Amino acid sequence: RDAQESRGLGDVYKRQDVGGATGGDITLGQLVTANTSDTSIEIHSDGDVTDANGATNNIESGGRLVVTSDTGFGTSGDSIETDVASLDIVNATSGGIYIQENNAVTIVDLIQSTGGDIQLRATGITIEASGTGVDSGNGEIILDAGAGDFDNQKGATAITTSGRFLVYSADPTNAGDNRNGSVSYTHLRAHETPEH
Repeated sequence: RDAQESRGLGDVYKRQDVGGATGGDITLGQLVTANTSDTSIEIHSDGDVTDANGATNNIESGGRLVVTSDTGFGTSGDSIETDVASLDIVNATSGGIYIQENNAVTIVDLIQSTGGDIQLRATGITIEASGTGVDSGNGEIILDAGAGDFDNQKGATAITTSGRFLVYSADPTNAGDNRNGSVSYTHLRAHETPEH
């Protein structure tokens, strides 16, 4: 597979569409758009998507980030840094989904098709009712809403895993239910932090 470097480090476009069905690995610098649509930034890779610029935001958008990847979106040691309104991400075969969102964000889909870890840290997390929600197969899930709210609008089917999951928020509005024997910490005291 050929690695691709994301174009336009810091450049602004009306809409971003990176990679393709056979795009190989993608190394992200920075993608920025003021577009607020449900497809404002789309990334498609039959490999992985990794971070190339340290702690600087990789993706900034007033709309939705849509991703299909095959072998991971970010890594456990280096998350993809985002500042977007909503997330629709499906990873197919191996690797995990690791995101550091710098504001509050809405989850439409965070899906590991064949199982793998999902970690999302933000300053507020909403799982919307109309999407699939969060499904890691047999992987572990961490949803860390930081000082913001965790708002589960989908109900009991919002989080699906045969592994463990942890939800952290300072002031949840609707944290959902424990499922399949997994343990969910839906409201930890302010001085406590989730295990990473």
